Amino acid sequence: MANFDSLAGKIMRHLDLMNVLVDATQSMLKNSQSGNFESVEQIADNRERLINIVRLLQDEIESKLQSASTHYTSSEIDVFKSWISDVTEIVKKNDELDRQCLEELSQAKESTTREISNVYKTRKQFQGYNLNNTKTR
Repeated sequence: MANFDSLAGKIMRHLDLMNVLVDATQSMLKNSQSGNFESVEQIADNRERLINIVRLLQDEIESKLQSASTHYTSSEIDVFKSWISDVTEIVKKNDELDRQCLEELSQAKESTTREISNVYKTRKQFQGYNLNNTKTR
């Protein structure tokens, strides 16, 4: 029973961290929509660290679950199935937010590329016109 309690605590911690990951992704989306790309980069870096922590914790939980020396009751197995279901739902939600964020960032990139192109073309058009030198030839 103590082994299950320890594992259940890790499962709860894992789900909490997964929800923090979703919150970070939502924050990235809001910042990308408002054009605050420095914050998006900072959140993405922190999010990457969080993903690594979640991955390590999930690997630890899965290795304990696959341990042949431990036998679980049917109610404990139901907890594990519920955990798997919850993780799947959270991952789907986070994937959708990631897709939206990438779409926002892609649109911002295209817009910036167009602006740079327009500035370059305008500058090129007026390159030969030096209005400071009005000598007649």
